[in-house]
Amino acid sequence: MPEGDLWFLPHQDPANPDRLILPVETMLSWWLEQIDGPLDRLWGEYDDERRRTLDNWKSGRTTPAIAKIVEWFGDDHQFSYKSSDEAHLSTSQLRSLLLWARAIEQAYKDLVGCLTPGVAPTDADPMRNKALQLIELFRWSHEATVATAPTNPALADLAFVEALPSWIKEGPFRVITPDRSGRILAAEQVAEFLSGIFSALPSNAKLPDIFGDPKLRSPALMTFNADRVRQRQTAQEGIENILVAWRGSDLGRQHPVAAGLAKLQQLPGIAEFEPDIAYLSALHALSSGNFGEARQHAEKALELCLTRSIGPLKLDIAKLNFSLAVAQDAFNRASAERSFRILCKLVQPQDAAHWRLEKARSIIQCGWLPPITRLGSGATLFTRMKGWKSRRQFKKIPRSFAHTQDCFSPALQRWRCVPSKRSLAAS
Repeated sequence: MPEGDLWFLPHQDPANPDRLILPVETMLSWWLEQIDGPLDRLWGEYDDERRRTLDNWKSGRTTPAIAKIVEWFGDDHQFSYKSSDEAHLSTSQLRSLLLWARAIEQAYKDLVGCLTPGVAPTDADPMRNKALQLIELFRWSHEATVATAPTNPALADLAFVEALPSWIKEGPFRVITPDRSGRILAAEQVAEFLSGIFSALPSNAKLPDIFGDPKLRSPALMTFNADRVRQRQTAQEGIENILVAWRGSDLGRQHPVAAGLAKLQQLPGIAEFEPDIAYLSALHALSSGNFGEARQHAEKALELCLTRSIGPLKLDIAKLNFSLAVAQDAFNRASAERSFRILCKLVQPQDAAHWRLEKARSIIQCGWLPPITRLGSGATLFTRMKGWKSRRQFKKIPRSFAHTQDCFSPALQRWRCVPSKRSLAAS
């Protein structure tokens, strides 16, 4: 194995601090030092293409393809090593380590692209490449854990606390640092701690630093903007008030919802809450009977979900958008597919069982969901059954649609009513 417990982490080149060494390079460099013969003849015959590919893998410019690793390092190939007296990895062991290093390297590159778009994964400056700051936190945690006595949990917790500087314990590691009695924060305390951090973060695109120096030893200076926190609290209260009004039983609730939306949109800093505004606008249009407008707002909210992290609101938006897509374009599976996929990724197992998602999915795939037409103000819905002649089939489709409505959108359920015999006959 390569030297060091954390060989699989990206790290600066000791000989050149401006260069970053990625996991695949670490693994390949360690292995190639033991190989006997030139690199262009590792597989027997002269193969300059494979040599160039290995160089690209080592440079970090390209991530090795899984299929290529499996092909080149198959069990049927045996490599020649310089020393026959030492134990060497089998080809299957080498392949497993390369696949492991490749997975970590790809995950790291994805993390860099998410945290600092436009920054190269090979950038060795942690002030630009913020992923390196997270890696350093992992290193600190590893070192503090290794220094403890794992056979005695109480002593291990104490040693872990003593091995860390106070700013780490009260900052990045606050959630995992036990107090003197050995207890860590409860879930409610974690939520309160993180909410306090997030509410004070700046709204610009630059990610705040954890460390304040390139050597990653001192903390970054944190500034508290009280005005920003108050603005966000006011906006959140306004959003909650609108949701309370919309969920109420007042038949004229669209009026306080409209007034609340107009007031909310005038607040300073409200641009941060654009997904919330789009979601509330969709609910308002729905309560006014404007299903087309509601879907437009819901689609916009869904697009915003894909560009930023907005927490549990994403699930509410996906459910609403799915229901509206089914209601307006029931026989077009593609229109609801994206919302359904997002919903399934976010839903908790117990909710999936309660909503019977597998049954709802089979309804979509079988094409049972009928198109919906709005009558008058939108308070009455009826189902068109063009082309359906069997009364048995005729009854099955509305039941399937009703099940899907109940599962995914209380919003549409508010406006659903059982079709009258006259409307059914007309359809």
